[in-house]
Amino acid sequence: MIIGVDLDNTIVGYDRLFHLLGVERGYIEPSTPASKAAVRDAVRRGPGDEAWQVLQAEAYGPRMAEAEILPGAIEFFRAAARAGHVLYIVSHKTEYAGMDAARSCNMRETALSWLRDKGFFQACGLGPERVYFESTRDMKAARITELGCEVFVDDLIEVFEEPGLSGSLRRVLFGAGPQCPVAGLEPCPDWDAVSREVLGGSAEDCDWSALVGGPARVSAMPCRGGNSRLFMLSCADGRVLAGKRYFRDRLDPRDRLGAERLGLTVCGRAGLPAPGLVAWDEGCGALVMDFVQGHPPGRPGAGDIDAAVDFLVALKGQHDRSGAGESVPDASEACYSGLALERNLFSRLARLEAVSGVGAAHEAFADLRSRIRDQAAGRIRAARRDLARTGQAWDQDLDPAARTLSPSDFGFHNALRRPDRSLCFLDFEYFGRDDPAKTLCDFVQHPAMGLERGLRRRFTRRFLKGLDSPGLAKRAKAFFPLYRIKWCLILLNEFVRQDRARRRFAGRIGGEGQSLEELLAAQLAKAQDYLETVDEEHERLREDLA
Repeated sequence: MIIGVDLDNTIVGYDRLFHLLGVERGYIEPSTPASKAAVRDAVRRGPGDEAWQVLQAEAYGPRMAEAEILPGAIEFFRAAARAGHVLYIVSHKTEYAGMDAARSCNMRETALSWLRDKGFFQACGLGPERVYFESTRDMKAARITELGCEVFVDDLIEVFEEPGLSGSLRRVLFGAGPQCPVAGLEPCPDWDAVSREVLGGSAEDCDWSALVGGPARVSAMPCRGGNSRLFMLSCADGRVLAGKRYFRDRLDPRDRLGAERLGLTVCGRAGLPAPGLVAWDEGCGALVMDFVQGHPPGRPGAGDIDAAVDFLVALKGQHDRSGAGESVPDASEACYSGLALERNLFSRLARLEAVSGVGAAHEAFADLRSRIRDQAAGRIRAARRDLARTGQAWDQDLDPAARTLSPSDFGFHNALRRPDRSLCFLDFEYFGRDDPAKTLCDFVQHPAMGLERGLRRRFTRRFLKGLDSPGLAKRAKAFFPLYRIKWCLILLNEFVRQDRARRRFAGRIGGEGQSLEELLAAQLAKAQDYLETVDEEHERLREDLA
């Protein structure tokens, strides 16, 4: 992610300095509140606007060394750099103040010296070449666009009103409360709020040593998913554990940590091949589990299919035990009726239809989005007819006894092959109760797996036999096209700003991951393929279910 940040009153705090200068010159009373706004208003009411310009020339010029770093700013830059994001500072700052006729203080050089003297460059790995000063506000907007900033943090609404800014720019208004008067701006009162909104978590590191009960060396690990960060925790007592930090956003209420904790607990109780749960900290959104020695499974075989089915059948057994089903929340986006699935599809469509942007990728996206909506309407009508032939109403919820426990995002893409060749299944961020028809439909067509036809048939038939659930095959047959349409929508998540934030948090975009343009093009191609093969894949499932 390319992040741009303003300098004055965003990184640099002038409140105390302006108050000091105002008192020194006798412009304000010492009792005036020590804030830039209060000093400005008091000076303009008293000595006047020219006196205020004098204070600004001093504060942004020869006295800038006395200004402070705003709390959390350097931590934000450090965390963003560590996550692989690209950072720029873009400031509206002339070389000399209007009141400095003698040109005695170059304000741009003074600002660079302030950043250097405060240890900002050293702490954040940010060099002077990433700092830009522009003479006018419209030049600042043009620079932000030229740099390709996807996010910009500024304390002035007027900057975000400049016509030269990209329409897709995420606008973060620093220092603003929740009652922001301008639509399209994201108000953040402080840097901790900016960290949560932009990076998906606090800028502060998790205290892994406290979680594991002793000193631990922490090293980042690659995460194949797009929702979390993974760490290897090498403990002083010789243990090697895995740490996971979860993306959190006010617009996404899903409790990924809670779901994974529950999933690992259930698997541990049932003796299933999953990491053991060690500890967790809801405050910083972190969980510690056993470290699994292994590697990606590679091309799966019949034995792997059988292991996956055995895992899911065992979860169904856990669900069916007395009281187990009632004590577990629903999995993410669990749908127990055709009506619930219909609403889920159109809810996802609505999120995509709120997306706007420019360029070839967004034009192709808008066209594909329209075609998906048309297909969804027709597929829903067909699914209604298919379900009616089985005697089930469209709005009839699945009997609780026919439900199961599911990791929800289950497959070999979330598994490791251990040294003894067995599989260990991972990632329970969406764990909960669900319709086994969804489990079946998702597994056989998951984009991350690309199962061969014979393995799909083996899974389908063994899964049906293992669960022995009345009506499961008929529901899967009716709902399969709708779940394929849903996968089209899921594949386009990267066009949604909030979903991109989650991918960036996990390192999937930027750093060593794909560029945003590459990712959008790839997701468009996948979604297009899924939409064009609905009938073909539905017919294959019908044959496998026969």
